[in-house]
Amino acid sequence: MPGCQSGKAHASRETVASESSPSPPAVARLVSGLDVPVFGGLGGTCLLDELALGAAGAMTGFSVPEGLLACVAAFRSGGFAAARDVWRDYLPLVNFEFQRGIALGLRKHSLVLRGLIEHDAVRPPAPQAPSPLLDLLAEHLRHTPGALPREAHVSGGPTTGATVARRSRAPSSPGRT
Repeated sequence: MPGCQSGKAHASRETVASESSPSPPAVARLVSGLDVPVFGGLGGTCLLDELALGAAGAMTGFSVPEGLLACVAAFRSGGFAAARDVWRDYLPLVNFEFQRGIALGLRKHSLVLRGLIEHDAVRPPAPQAPSPLLDLLAEHLRHTPGALPREAHVSGGPTTGATVARRSRAPSSPGRT
């Protein structure tokens, strides 16, 4: 796909993002058959394997993109073992956020807990993160490097998932459930 064009001239660059499942074989096929950078997707669930098979990185939704950057940087500087050491601290949150049907709601709520957005509202038909999972999401974030302010990592910190969750829900609008 062509690069972005705006009022100024920009170099055009083509890339491919794979969202096929299973992702590693799809990335391997694309890398071997194309002469453009290939990026993995699917929430980063197979990032290590995609990198090992030649992916340039990940183009995906994950509420802690710093982890994606750290994993790719570690792979480039130290190979698979270094990337695995970095990624293992992020993988529980990656897997938790990638739950079918509620992934977007979970990621939006993660961004609220991180203080990056004000509300976790999602557009229908996507559902918001289920209330019973909010404390567990906050717990995952507390154990994810750099996800929360430093004080939130110490025995729960000043804002637990439940207290933030009650503040972060956007008011319902007509026609919204």
